[in-house]
Amino acid sequence: MPAITSIGEILFDIYGNDKKLGGAPFNFIYHVIKLLGQGNFISRIGNDGYGREILDFFKKKRISAEHIQIDNNHPTGKAIANLDENKIPHWLIEKNCAYDFIKLQNESNALIDNSKCLYFGTLAQRNTVTRETIQSLFNKDVKFFCDLNIRQNFFTKETLRLSLKASNVLKINEDELIQLNKLFLDEKYVLTSSAVKMKNLFNIEIETIADDFNIDAIFMAILVEDRKGGINVGMLLDKTKKG
Repeated sequence: MPAITSIGEILFDIYGNDKKLGGAPFNFIYHVIKLLGQGNFISRIGNDGYGREILDFFKKKRISAEHIQIDNNHPTGKAIANLDENKIPHWLIEKNCAYDFIKLQNESNALIDNSKCLYFGTLAQRNTVTRETIQSLFNKDVKFFCDLNIRQNFFTKETLRLSLKASNVLKINEDELIQLNKLFLDEKYVLTSSAVKMKNLFNIEIETIADDFNIDAIFMAILVEDRKGGINVGMLLDKTKKG
């Protein structure tokens, strides 16, 4: 079975007195492992209580921590939820955490060389060290799955450009698509009243992004107002099915 590797942040989402292990790259590979029985994760945690909880979780779930780096100088990542008057959480992502300092070790480099797909995001690229580590991998002969994470002010146009250019598969939500439209397309953004019309409308814009950056597939998370509610993820563009 082809190997899938994920690189980037692992952190705790803090809700008052509760906490939950998260981070998009970790969530991705965790579900890959649940589905396929294998997967690789490269990240960095602090030598602290939260870091030890992560290692205990990996051991309990029989997930390899071989490529989890231990940082003695920076804490394990945290994102703090603050609820507004409508009980909607707004996240404060702490800076200078261990995952901002992921280094490319020889074992991790060899792991990626033997992978067929590498998942990465843009949040972990907010700091120079991890950004240089991730972007140094863009010349690898693998398929790149980019999960765009435009959070707070933790992105630059250049980071987005290089990430998009490297991507074979791109996952975005509507807010992120609006950002891409502003940054790269410089055209008026139009939002229709239904998910179906929105999908049809954005095919042209998305194809422009895909052609510019040579992306094979794009996923977009769309909130659909059905009886159950919730976020449904659908394919907006799959160039692999075209001629």
